Amino acid sequence: MRCMVSFFKTLNTGRSMNVPYFSMIYRSPFPPSGCRVQTGLLRYALSYLLYFYGLTLVLFSGSAAYGKTSHPSALVETITRLSSIPATSTFYAQTLRTNYPLMDSVAYAVKMTGDSNGIRVFKNMERGPLYENISSLGLVFSPCGKRTAYIARLNNRSHAVIDGHQSEAYDSIANIVFNHSGSSVAYLARDFSKNHFVVINGEKGKNYTGINGTGYPVYSPDDKTVVYPAFSNNAWIMVVNGKEGLPYDEIRLPGFSPDSSILCYTARKKQSWFLVRNGVQSPAYDSILSYGFSPDSKHLAYRAAKSGKHVAVMDDTVQEEWDAVTQPVYSPDSKHCMYAVRKGEQSCVITDTKKGPWLKDIGPYQYSPDSSHFSYVALSGKTYSVVTEDGSKKEYESVSFPAYSPDSSKMAYKVKIGALQHMVVNDVELAGYDTIATFLFSPDSKRHAYVAQNSSGSFIVTDGKESKRYDKIGMMAFSPDSRHFAFQACRGEQWMLVVDNVECREYFKGFLKNVPILFSDAQSLKTLAIRADQGPEIFRIDVRIAP
Repeated sequence: MRCMVSFFKTLNTGRSMNVPYFSMIYRSPFPPSGCRVQTGLLRYALSYLLYFYGLTLVLFSGSAAYGKTSHPSALVETITRLSSIPATSTFYAQTLRTNYPLMDSVAYAVKMTGDSNGIRVFKNMERGPLYENISSLGLVFSPCGKRTAYIARLNNRSHAVIDGHQSEAYDSIANIVFNHSGSSVAYLARDFSKNHFVVINGEKGKNYTGINGTGYPVYSPDDKTVVYPAFSNNAWIMVVNGKEGLPYDEIRLPGFSPDSSILCYTARKKQSWFLVRNGVQSPAYDSILSYGFSPDSKHLAYRAAKSGKHVAVMDDTVQEEWDAVTQPVYSPDSKHCMYAVRKGEQSCVITDTKKGPWLKDIGPYQYSPDSSHFSYVALSGKTYSVVTEDGSKKEYESVSFPAYSPDSSKMAYKVKIGALQHMVVNDVELAGYDTIATFLFSPDSKRHAYVAQNSSGSFIVTDGKESKRYDKIGMMAFSPDSRHFAFQACRGEQWMLVVDNVECREYFKGFLKNVPILFSDAQSLKTLAIRADQGPEIFRIDVRIAP
């Protein structure tokens, strides 16, 4: 039987994986048949911790005083050590988590010297109890960042450890999930009689022969509903707040509308697939490929295949048949919808039933934040261009996916002209560089910044002005009022924060990967960094900008 709850994956060291570079060429929404795009994590411990920019791992062995550091420019840094990883321990980097956006806690699994055949979870400086093994998911923080949970193995039995409290023993546990507010927690479990059930806030649900163990249970956006597919009487059923739905041979892709009023999933009976919406089946198709709701939850669109042809179905109205169809996307105001289709070797975008130009290939498509504009990348012959509601823009050797400013008044994208890369902002080509990456508009839409590189090094271009040169540039952010700008930079073997082009004085080995710079208000920012004088130490950096 498929999709049964299984023993959780235990910790391992694994292999290192490549970090993808910024791509100049878009990816077509029509992948070749059987093609699957996969992403991986860096599994080496230190490389997993540190921020990468497709370049070399940064190493730093200096030290600096903890506490506050003042600057002539009225920057005040406060460095708080959150955790110290024992130097002689085995650190499982894939378990490292932080409670973003609070960023006052980190957690990870460690096998310490002296702990025979056991692993502990650390939360900041707090050492957890010794277990035989810990789930490779590590500790999970609730979305509010105040609660924790993980799966542990002891005496050949599984336990859920929630807020430091160990559950009763089960044969197996999988998929601990908090709801959006953090007030509820659920997980899948199997007892020693091989019964499968869901445990919600410590209460066991009904026993089943099996429960789909991939991504379930699922909470609705308003946290009032919990769903999961269960196997009973040789059929799969969707269980919604304990109530069982119709039996099917297979169930996939459950999803809620933004207002939580509609639950959809795809289901199969024999060779026919259906979209089930609040328990009501759609007409039968050979397959249901995907579906999506409008932001106001009033519209539903899905794409389906039948007899070798693909169709978009919009509010139960079947559209024209094509060789391929992408998922329809609604505008932010829910008044418009567009999708791409393919006929033979040509593709076009359909917006509100109106067909655009037929092109060799179509890239990703989008609406502007105010819903008044749309854009997509197109391949015509051997050149690329951005297509908007006003028609095609200038053609280039390559074009990146466009970005709109928050107020929708500006659109920017990267192009290649000869050997150089340029940003194009509202049809104006800016200065060219060897490489360009990570473009940002400010919240007020009046400013922009991006990372650039040439023979002199890497730097930030902010409103057309170049910063100092560095060996590497990390993440960057504007303040909420758009007056201030901060980024991570490395010179030699020293990583630092740079705020309004003033370098902070505290140096680090690196910044934690995938943890952004967060402005908590217009003049305060924070992020997480690491030093490794003895064993790795994780710090929160708080910077206050004087008015």
